[in-house]
Amino acid sequence: MKKNETAGTSLQTSAGTSLQTCTPISASLTHEQGADVAFPRYVNIEYKFGDLNQQDHELPTFQRQNPRPLKGSTWLNKARFFFSIKRQVSALINNVLPFRGRGFWLTSTILRSMFKSKSGTARASETREYWFKSGDLNQRNQQDHELPTFQRQNPRPLKGSTWLNKARFFFSIKRQVSALINNVLPFRGRGFWLTSTILRSMFKSKSGPARVSETRENWFKYGDLNQHIQRNHWISQIALFLFFTLISSCTPTEKPYHPSPESHDPQIVHDLSQALTDVIVHDVFSPPVAARIYAYTHLAAYEALRWDKGTYPSLTAQLRGFSKIPEPQDDGAIHCFPLVAAHAFVGVSKMLVFSDTMLERKVRPVFQKLANLHLPKAVEARSIAYADKIVAAIAERIKSDNYKETRGFSRYTPKTAAGNWEQTPPDYMDAIEPHWRKILPFILDSASQFKPIRPAPYSKDPASPFFKDMMFVYTTSQTLTEEQKAIANFWDCNPFVTHNEGHLMFATKKITPGGHWMGIARIACLKTKADLFKSAQTYALTAVTMNDAFISCWDEKYRSEYVRPETAIRNLKDPKWFPLLQTPPFPEYTSGHSVVSSASAVVLTKLYGDSFAYVDSVEVNYGLPPRSFDSFAAAASEASRSRLYGGIHFLPAIENGVKQGKAVGLFIVHTIITQ
Repeated sequence: MKKNETAGTSLQTSAGTSLQTCTPISASLTHEQGADVAFPRYVNIEYKFGDLNQQDHELPTFQRQNPRPLKGSTWLNKARFFFSIKRQVSALINNVLPFRGRGFWLTSTILRSMFKSKSGTARASETREYWFKSGDLNQRNQQDHELPTFQRQNPRPLKGSTWLNKARFFFSIKRQVSALINNVLPFRGRGFWLTSTILRSMFKSKSGPARVSETRENWFKYGDLNQHIQRNHWISQIALFLFFTLISSCTPTEKPYHPSPESHDPQIVHDLSQALTDVIVHDVFSPPVAARIYAYTHLAAYEALRWDKGTYPSLTAQLRGFSKIPEPQDDGAIHCFPLVAAHAFVGVSKMLVFSDTMLERKVRPVFQKLANLHLPKAVEARSIAYADKIVAAIAERIKSDNYKETRGFSRYTPKTAAGNWEQTPPDYMDAIEPHWRKILPFILDSASQFKPIRPAPYSKDPASPFFKDMMFVYTTSQTLTEEQKAIANFWDCNPFVTHNEGHLMFATKKITPGGHWMGIARIACLKTKADLFKSAQTYALTAVTMNDAFISCWDEKYRSEYVRPETAIRNLKDPKWFPLLQTPPFPEYTSGHSVVSSASAVVLTKLYGDSFAYVDSVEVNYGLPPRSFDSFAAAASEASRSRLYGGIHFLPAIENGVKQGKAVGLFIVHTIITQ
């Protein structure tokens, strides 16, 4: 017998178990005697009802004559009642494999919710009294897995808190059914676990104590479920069938999911796109790479949402290099396609960006909004599983578009001949993406499909076309108006502008040209109140167009390898001249902003019309005021002219870039079937 380390003593019961008390006692208490002695009330009440562990794993026989009312604090009463039940159920579980030896732990988990009720002391006392007056729950269970025979004469109504009543009924049924299942193969030895799983949903009803009491009374009026179960095996089979029939009729069915304005809020795709833009700015992706990221992610969202619109075709099926996107289950299974789109979008994004943790933080409000829909678990799981299939299909195209291969190509070395591109101040950075022409386009037949005319050859002759183009840039930079400076800064879209002040160098991060046009796509959607699907379609088509426009432009840049105005003017005219904007680190011809803006304007015009007036507020987040435009074409034209005002492009690169971009855009809108 183990001694208490405090002021208490130990009490040895007839079964050999040790009972700790908190104060000394003057008499011993045995199971046979059932005597009352003068020691603390909670010890007296708790052990008055019999020895809980007479033999190895045997269940107790309680003495229920005149049970004492429970007095004291509510939580103390609940604790007494808790441990009384726990000992009963623990012994039951310990006699049912495979839970032998785990009864106490399992019971702790199962019963924990019973004692969260706010009922008072009197109710807890009364509840406990009715529990033990209704009959010995474990009579005849001291032999091998025999079921109890309940005393059902005049069952008393169940009173007390709803959850306590449900718990009593739960465990009463559980003991009966556990033994039933344990006697029917192939569930032998798993009755308690199986019963716990099956019965759990029966007790989620909001019915009151009276209904629970009535149900329990009717359940036990029909006799012992397990009479003769071991004598007549076929009876157990019938009983099992009837039991599962009863359970299936009582278990609530899954609440159906119906699309709603909340689930199909277009703000979902707007927030996803903005989150991706923020990450692209943070990770400082170059303009061509950013366009590629926008394309894959928004295609994933579109392919998910198009199943909500039966008349809209797949975009990836019309693009080069994509395998067929798997279809949703065709057995009538329900999906939440906005949830599919969100998971597919984020899944593809994580494959393409560096700061996936930042992305998860940015998109958290989107998934919280979807979580607030309280989707059925089956619909949620099914939707996420389908999103994973879309991500896997998009991933195949990502791996096969030659992006990974271009990372291993030889480093670009500028040519030294006069008139070729040279690295420019202030940082003399290496050329960006010199092998981008190798990337597989989505729609174009090849990178050189819309090859522009060649630029004027380099010449020092003041009468030559090249020298005249150079002087036009120089004289324009000397007479810039405030409006022209504002235009140049508004459309700068340089993702990484460095600043050097003495020994201090820092950089400013901004959106790329592609990021700006994705912002314009958002403005168009919001102004027209486009629904979720139309918004996703707008983003996807704009991004696909930009991706191919960059491939076409970069093909010409590294074919002509043309010198920048900054290099030419400093060599031939003014060594101290600097452009208004910082010169990007890649060849001059053609103007990337001119190509991409013109192509994007064609697609957006196709979707929203020729005369779409809007206010462009995309650059407000970067400290620039908004600008107004009468159409997408007008915006593209201003974006092109901005390169002249900024001093980073010759006029032919702008004009021929516009032609090149329009050709790409028109080819795309004439090739892609959108409805």
